[in-house]
Amino acid sequence: MRYTRRRFLHRTLHAGAALAIGCGSARGDSDEIVESEDSLAGGELVRILRFEDENRVTYNDRWEYVSGGGLVALDTGTGEVVWTFSSESLEQRRGAFALTPAVDGDRVFYGGRDGRLYALSTATGDEIWVTELGGFVSTPTRLVDSQLYVGTYSNELIRLDPDSGEITARLSTERSPHHALVPAEAPGGKCLIVLLGRPEVTCVDTDLEGIRWSRSTDEEWTSYNPLVIGGVVVLGSAAGELVAVRVEDGSTAWSTELDGMLRGLGVSGGILYVGTLAGTIYALELAP
Repeated sequence: MRYTRRRFLHRTLHAGAALAIGCGSARGDSDEIVESEDSLAGGELVRILRFEDENRVTYNDRWEYVSGGGLVALDTGTGEVVWTFSSESLEQRRGAFALTPAVDGDRVFYGGRDGRLYALSTATGDEIWVTELGGFVSTPTRLVDSQLYVGTYSNELIRLDPDSGEITARLSTERSPHHALVPAEAPGGKCLIVLLGRPEVTCVDTDLEGIRWSRSTDEEWTSYNPLVIGGVVVLGSAAGELVAVRVEDGSTAWSTELDGMLRGLGVSGGILYVGTLAGTIYALELAP
């Protein structure tokens, strides 16, 4: 597989997704380009937005995003705070990482650190309903086919009705789900790609009746937002293994070894971008 490697000196790349916007072609057979922070990719710096993409959702003219254990709505035109919401005490906020909410129409759904899922008005932040989950939330809230999904540290995946907040299904897991819940199309119907603990990635039925397949790694999966491309799921490990597994059965479609702990994944124009904690970004040409 052909790739280009770019290293950003003295920088660690923690982004959950690598995103290319308006970039020219950057392809090669294995050419390394080492650049200082003053000549970063040789491009023009247009604007910096200091919000994590994985912790932000957009709704009309506002961003609702998670920050420091709470939910904040900003006007994107002015940057002014429209409303804020927090369900956590200061003790619960300590060490907490941000969890992405989900938006549907005039409602935003937020999994609090207090073990509850909240439905709020996108316009005002007023509470519409709240549901006890029975455990602290461990994943972003995901809306798939008009159903809400969320994972907890009580080793459960939970499905809820977005209109009433009623829990419609539960699935017990051996480890706690964490980070992204990624929908994927498969021959047996749509499923969710879920990371369980550190070493296991699974394909779970959206009705939460069971796990279709599971795939483990010797180290841990460190790309916390697996990327679904066509019929495969791409993810990376702490050992630098980049793997594409088939959504159908979890078998390997292709794999390659890169240097460093792999983190951010993104795709644009037939190029797969991979960021590492060592500060390297790889650009890999995908087969047509």
